[in-house]
Amino acid sequence: MWLSSLAFPESALPFLRAGATLLLISTFAFATWSLSFRPYYTAHVAERYGLFTIIVLGESIVVTVAGLDTGSNVIAALVAALVAALAAGTLGLAFYARFGGGRHGESG
Repeated sequence: MWLSSLAFPESALPFLRAGATLLLISTFAFATWSLSFRPYYTAHVAERYGLFTIIVLGESIVVTVAGLDTGSNVIAALVAALVAALAAGTLGLAFYARFGGGRHGESG
């Protein structure tokens, strides 16, 4: 979308973005409709959620470390970093407690 927006005048960009958003929403509707024709693998979904959780935890650590460079109020930055680390860890533990840490979504 970003590359194609260069071919349009700036006044047309809101319409282009609205059309792209509608296309994105329609792909979810199509995916839901197509599930009736395809088998639904719960192990695959659990694996995807696991990968998403790992990415979110990694990004939260990077943002927390970047946020420590505040300069003036070190105590507030450390408290914010601790709260962010606890929140990220809690989310990770909640995910792994739900799926039991099995391979490919096997619970138990």
